[in-house]
Amino acid sequence: MPLLAEFITNMKKKLILFLVCGVFLSLAQTSFQSGKNLPGPYKYLKYDKVIAYDYFSNKNIVEDGKLNESLIKKKVILTSAQIDTLHSFIFNIKTYGALREYTCYRNCLGIVYYLNNNIVAHMSVSIECNYLSSSLNIPAMEYSKVKNKEINQFMNANGFSKIGRMKINQLSKELKFSCYNDSLKSKWDK
Repeated sequence: MPLLAEFITNMKKKLILFLVCGVFLSLAQTSFQSGKNLPGPYKYLKYDKVIAYDYFSNKNIVEDGKLNESLIKKKVILTSAQIDTLHSFIFNIKTYGALREYTCYRNCLGIVYYLNNNIVAHMSVSIECNYLSSSLNIPAMEYSKVKNKEINQFMNANGFSKIGRMKINQLSKELKFSCYNDSLKSKWDK
């Protein structure tokens, strides 16, 4: 009889473990499917100031650790609410989901993170090329795959989705930056 009791106790423990694991897996899957934010290094980055830069160039806003100051038309120090808004869509898988233009390098929006006036991270955004480059990895950019019909192969869909383009455009409009596009009627917006 003691063997049977031990067997039943072990089975109860395994059943509880199985149910707990199932709940966690279900929650994780729901989180990804609903477009919740994926963890990204920018969320955990230590910074005391974030500045958005309006510029137009085939270069990133920061190169070799230095700000490309000669390219800058305007700069705006972002409020904590604007930073939260930026993070809410930059790290969201729904922001991405299209191919990007790999031969296009026309950036118009630079985001630079500072700590004690030292650059700690940056990203350069191109509405025209449908892409952003980042000094730190953004996991949400690698989540989706689409088939590139030209080469008949699946690739990371790390270009902006229509929602992503609208959010970037909305931020550009709020900051009164030149890359704001009234219509968003490019090949990426169809």
